[in-house]
Amino acid sequence: RAPQGEETLVPSKKAFEVSRGGNLAEMYTLLLKRPRLFEITEPDGCTPLHAATIEGHLDMAQLLAQAGASVHARDREGWQPFHFACAHGHFGLVQWLLEVGADIASRTEDGWEPMHAAADSGEVQIARLIREKYDADIRATSSDGQAVRARAARRCDY
Repeated sequence: RAPQGEETLVPSKKAFEVSRGGNLAEMYTLLLKRPRLFEITEPDGCTPLHAATIEGHLDMAQLLAQAGASVHARDREGWQPFHFACAHGHFGLVQWLLEVGADIASRTEDGWEPMHAAADSGEVQIARLIREKYDADIRATSSDGQAVRARAARRCDY
C-alpha cells in the first residue's frame, strides 16, 4: 500500500498511447490527475518520455520533462531517450536533449553510445552533429568490440 498522500503508480496504457500520439492537451490533463505519471514504465522499462522520443514528439518530450521526467531514464537495455532520438533520426529532439544535459557517452547494456545508435541507423546528420559539435569519440567500441567508425562506414557517408 502506498504511503498516505502518495499515489500508486500503476502502468497506464493511456499515458503511453497519449505519449506516442503526441496529444499535449490530453497528456496535460493526465498529469493534472496524476502528477507523477511520467514515472510509470512499460515491461521493457520504457517511460512515457521514451515513447514520445521514439515517435519524435519534441513538444511532448518537453512537457514530460517539465513535469519532472528524467532525460536520463533507462529502459531495461539501458537505452535513454537520447539513444532513441539518435536511432530514429529526430534531429530536433537530439538538439533539445543535448541542451538539457543528455550524455553523449551514455552506454546501453550492449555498450552502445548514442553515436552508435545514430551511425547504425544511418542518421548522418545526427552523427555529424554529435561528432563535430559535441566531440563524440568515433573510436568508442560497443560490447561486441565494434567501433562507431565501423558502424558508420556501413551506414553513413564519412
